[in-house]
Amino acid sequence: VAIDIGSTTLALAQSVGEMPLRVFTTSLRIASALKNSKVEVYIPSGKIYGTEPSVVGSGTVDFLRNQHFDIAFLGTSGVTENGFYDYSFEDSDIKRTLIDRSTRAVLLIDDSKLNLTSTTLVARLSAIDDLVCNSPLPATLHEACIAAGVQVHIAPSISLKG
Repeated sequence: VAIDIGSTTLALAQSVGEMPLRVFTTSLRIASALKNSKVEVYIPSGKIYGTEPSVVGSGTVDFLRNQHFDIAFLGTSGVTENGFYDYSFEDSDIKRTLIDRSTRAVLLIDDSKLNLTSTTLVARLSAIDDLVCNSPLPATLHEACIAAGVQVHIAPSISLKG
């Protein structure tokens, strides 16, 4: 399993600590959250970057390109009918690599990310298989997901604000 950086993906990581998983992550927060759990945690080498510290760089991407993930859980800074976005070019490269190397890609978002864009378009909606949000999507975004073949799931008990 690959778990991308972000507050939503961190919440996921904190809920899987008792599962016998092998997790690959570039997030130092996620790796730290899982350090005393049953999860085997792998972190690629590279440069530590950003306010939400993650490992980035060509070595990181090369390492991830040599892996296969059954599923990748991705975070984002925003999602629209055109796709999903991130503020960091470096983290965007990692997200694209995780998508390319995964059998299934799941975008985890909270409703504060709906209809927002940021610096870099990571990928079109068709690049992901599932989108999980804590509230129903706006109609146009929901329709765009369905048209792109994305399964939409609502998990209302997830609250990551504040």
